[in-house]
Amino acid sequence: MIERLGAELGLSFVLADIGVEEVGLVSKSGKLEDVLAPGMRKLYWKGLVSVTIDKVSLGESLQVPDAVSKRLQQLGVLETAALAVTVPTESAGLLFIDGKLVRKLEPGAYAFWNFQKNVSAEVIELRVQTVEVSGQELLTKDKVSLRINLAASIRIIDPVAVAYQGREVQ
Repeated sequence: MIERLGAELGLSFVLADIGVEEVGLVSKSGKLEDVLAPGMRKLYWKGLVSVTIDKVSLGESLQVPDAVSKRLQQLGVLETAALAVTVPTESAGLLFIDGKLVRKLEPGAYAFWNFQKNVSAEVIELRVQTVEVSGQELLTKDKVSLRINLAASIRIIDPVAVAYQGREVQ
């Protein structure tokens, strides 16, 4: 149908032709209405409402620009189009793309497009944490019973090492 209309297409419709490395943001009368995945084509009728299509590049980092992230959050579709991560103070975030660690995230709010890639994040607390083991009974060599309580404080200084603990590093 698009080819058949040819030059007349622009008289009645707005064509959203999104590239494979782009995300389309559809605005109607200046308000964000929809998010189009990479590679999508869609027609919008020009009626009483003005329709604009903004194309946003996915980029290498897949990070959603802050202004776009806020607009998507207001619309309520941020979680469906992107991975939203909030890294609290005294914590570190680790961003994984297709299972590989890409970067460490400082405290703050982030959003990453989850199109075409498997994007995940892990938040690791860096504050001092206390671990207690109580009530361990021991019998000494001379048959004296001892009750031992243990308290240890730990603090993570290398979140990357913690993330890979027990996993194979590629």
